[in-house]
Amino acid sequence: MNYWEIIAGKLGKSGWTLGCVSTVDSNGQTIFVADAHRGDGKLFVVRADEKLSVFVELEKVTHNDSHRSQLLAYRAIARLSVP
Repeated sequence: MNYWEIIAGKLGKSGWTLGCVSTVDSNGQTIFVADAHRGDGKLFVVRADEKLSVFVELEKVTHNDSHRSQLLAYRAIARLSVP
């Protein structure tokens, strides 16, 4: 199993739907574009020169978003509990 497949599996288990394509840019370089989206409207699109790199970046942005969402939810609860 490749590392990008492990990352894709983790993201899928976390509720993300993934897509990945490779194409050639105007300079003849292969580029990879991957996206992750969920039913709550969150969508991230990442571009990189290597397949593993695109999935590592996708993992970063989705993880950072989840952490930020949890932090905002915590702050909202904390505000509600203050008299």
